[in-house]
Amino acid sequence: VKSQPLWKRDNVLLGAWAIITVLSIGIQVILSDWEDPILYRTNEASQPLVVAESGLFDAESARELSACAAGHPLLSNTTLAEAFTGTQGLIVYFNDRGGLQDLRASQALSCLVPYFDKVRDPKANAWVMNVLVCDNGTAGAPVKWHVDQSAALWFNSILRVVAHTVSVWYAEIPQPMVGGHLELEHFSGEWFERFGYKSLKRHRQGEGLVESGAMAAEEGEDMGEIGGAASSAIVERERRQYDPDAVALGKVDPHVRQAVVRPRENMLVNFRGDAFHRVLAYSAPAGKRVSLVLEQYRIPRKLVCLTRRFVVKSNKPPETALEWLASEVDMAIRFLGKNPSIAVPIGLALGLGGGGALGFAVLKITG
Repeated sequence: VKSQPLWKRDNVLLGAWAIITVLSIGIQVILSDWEDPILYRTNEASQPLVVAESGLFDAESARELSACAAGHPLLSNTTLAEAFTGTQGLIVYFNDRGGLQDLRASQALSCLVPYFDKVRDPKANAWVMNVLVCDNGTAGAPVKWHVDQSAALWFNSILRVVAHTVSVWYAEIPQPMVGGHLELEHFSGEWFERFGYKSLKRHRQGEGLVESGAMAAEEGEDMGEIGGAASSAIVERERRQYDPDAVALGKVDPHVRQAVVRPRENMLVNFRGDAFHRVLAYSAPAGKRVSLVLEQYRIPRKLVCLTRRFVVKSNKPPETALEWLASEVDMAIRFLGKNPSIAVPIGLALGLGGGGALGFAVLKITG
């Protein structure tokens, strides 16, 4: 059998590497310019916008949990997105593939486990839990408009999974407090599918709205409490599920439902994960607005391996940054080991781009 000349094989390999590199660079450029990511939702049309429940815990349990949240040693300046500039807190990512066991075994977080057990969605398989401390007297909203999508998927910059349910428990509410309300806006499926993460912006610009219900509110403007004559018949029927003293509902046009929640200590609020929401600025003589937030995700089983198993993110102490990096690397290695078809081109591209050692390691993982 006549062997193929070495130079021909080299040309083939070099051509393959060049193609892979060009494709990799092109994909990264496209992803970096992708302004409107695809939001993957699991919410049902019948899911209520918001449900409030007062007195979630007995007095002693509420005091213990509140003390844990407000005085947690890992609290620091916000580690969340830009929408949370007026806050402090910590954030924990975990899933049901070992993350739950890690959460329960963590001494630093054991005092928060009773909250998770109390409000857990049995159908969820990934969670993001954070302690949120909103600063007193901020110039604007301490938490700006956003949709919760913190459970990022590895190797996927376009598809973002939206929380199915967000559960908020109010640990401390200063008295008297002026402001500090939670505002929510939920858009119809038709509107959301059309505009995605830009739904709120498009709505503010008045696109597609009926004239009688169009809103021209700018970012930062207080909508006030919603309800009364503006509520539709659908909203009126839903109102019976809510605590009327804590939640006001409204509907200004066919594409959006709105709600305003007045927080109270030891009150639980569950709202749709695909609802835009923000926290208004507040003022109080003393104290801070402290809440526990649990984003609950129902991710397709095949994609759960792309979520973080267990990561505690805080700006202090320094070693948590190392734990974060170690967890990210560990998750990447486990994912690549189970997906050789993805690992091979990634390894080749890294090797050609100068990361020879790392590329070789990725290739070795796949055998």
